[in-house]
Amino acid sequence: MQQTSIKDKKKVAKSWTDPLDDPNFDAGQYIDGFFPTEPTSESVSVELYKRITTVSEKVRDAEEAVKVITADIKTLDLGKKNLIQTMIVFRRLDMLGM
Repeated sequence: MQQTSIKDKKKVAKSWTDPLDDPNFDAGQYIDGFFPTEPTSESVSVELYKRITTVSEKVRDAEEAVKVITADIKTLDLGKKNLIQTMIVFRRLDMLGM
C-alpha cells in the first residue's frame, strides 16, 4: 500500500497548467477575473432574474386584460348574431304577409 504525502497532493493539485483542465474549475470566477471592474456574474444573474420576473408579471396582467376584452367582444358578437337572425325572421314573416 503506497501512501502519498501532503506535499505530493499539493503538487498534484497545482500541476494544472490550463485552468480549464482543473477539476475544481469555477467558470464564474474565471470570467470575473477578466473583467475586475464589471459586476460579477452572480449579480448580473440576480438582476436578470429580477427583470424576467417583472416581465412575467406584466405578461400575466396583459393576458388577463386581453381575456376581459375578448370576453366583452364575444358577448357583443353573440348579440349581433342574434339581432341579425331576428331581423331575418321578421323579414321572412313580412314576406309571408303575416
